[in-house]
Amino acid sequence: MFGDGLTNICFCKKKTKIIEIKTIKAGNEWLNLSKLVGLSHYQISLKPIIKSGIPQNGLLYCDLTKVKKAINALEN
Repeated sequence: MFGDGLTNICFCKKKTKIIEIKTIKAGNEWLNLSKLVGLSHYQISLKPIIKSGIPQNGLLYCDLTKVKKAINALEN
């Protein structure tokens, strides 16, 4: 869904804040990588509006209140 874009988090400075928007069936690979390199990581897991044949893919809708909640959680 987001390809290898989040792979670059391994080059972030410690305590960099990451917000990941993913499907509920996607794994925790990026969260685990963030923990290994000392980042602050928040996941927003969503149920796809339109499903794909691949469980971790699909069309997602993310309400801005969820993004604001993630930002607030990472700021505290």
